[in-house]
Amino acid sequence: MAEARGTTWWSEELASLMENPLPESSTTTSFQDVRKSSEEVEVGESLKEHAVGFLMAWCEILMELGRGCRDILQQNFFNEDSYFVQKLRGPCSKLSKRLSFLNDFLPEDRDPLLSWSIVFTVFLLAFAGFLIQLHLFLFIWY
Repeated sequence: MAEARGTTWWSEELASLMENPLPESSTTTSFQDVRKSSEEVEVGESLKEHAVGFLMAWCEILMELGRGCRDILQQNFFNEDSYFVQKLRGPCSKLSKRLSFLNDFLPEDRDPLLSWSIVFTVFLLAFAGFLIQLHLFLFIWY
């Protein structure tokens, strides 16, 4: 009945869940001790910790926003009824049939779509780096 009224301390409940219970001296604390310890924690937090916490929360919000936008795009543009899928289905299937011989050079345990997207992305990055290097070279000499 005492547990139903909520008279057990949180530390006692925590000790009952842990393998090694807390010592008896730490099970009872006064309100003033709790207030002092909370004041020490608040003073100990620095601006750096607040900034890191803010940035982590901001990144979580951006991740959720990105997931929401991805879901909206998948539902509206990448289903079987969309205009883009209907127009690109034919040319993409012809291109994939013509380039299917290149799949023999890929590892057997990899998905060809994923592998070729990585190859294409690396090619674009290397080409962009080449163009930047060429631009810098021409800028220095002329």
